[in-house]
Amino acid sequence: MNSHHPAKAGEFSVRLKLRSVVALGKYIAESPDILPEVAGAFSSHRRRTTLVVERSGKRKERPLYIADDTLGRIQKKIDKMILKKVPLPPCIHGYRQGHSPYTNAKAHAGHHMVGKHDLRNHYPNIHHASVYALYSRLGSSATVASILTRLTTDDAHIPQGFSTSPSLSNLITANLARRLEGMGASIQAVSTMY
Repeated sequence: MNSHHPAKAGEFSVRLKLRSVVALGKYIAESPDILPEVAGAFSSHRRRTTLVVERSGKRKERPLYIADDTLGRIQKKIDKMILKKVPLPPCIHGYRQGHSPYTNAKAHAGHHMVGKHDLRNHYPNIHHASVYALYSRLGSSATVASILTRLTTDDAHIPQGFSTSPSLSNLITANLARRLEGMGASIQAVSTMY
């Protein structure tokens, strides 16, 4: 089961009509000149560092990407004005308003068994082609989808640290969440994703 294919176009109630860079610039209130400029000189607008995570006595290093002020501003607008406007299935609780670890856990209250699964190396496994497909399925032209993809991915995947990565992750794994929810319901189990 491949978890990294975005939902089909018919499953999105939001359809962008972003057919040009000028339309994208107007939609997110940015100069249409700066968008291809930042996308074209992307590496000068971010830095890469290492995040050290320690769990259960094990040390794990993860790359962390930090956008500069210009890229960060653009990404926040993409997240707020495009990605966060796309409805998600109610079973997804991570990184969305009105949901939390508490609402995720509450969905499982009263059940005798709880299973927990982790998608290993989740962000690095969401390839830029899946991000491009998502923007295309939302109604962006090929040019706009390409610029949006270049502004929200790095090293050919969605990176930890960009403000758009949690929303992209939720949208791209929405089909997986729906399928797991349906499978759970078939055996009277509750499935959520956080």
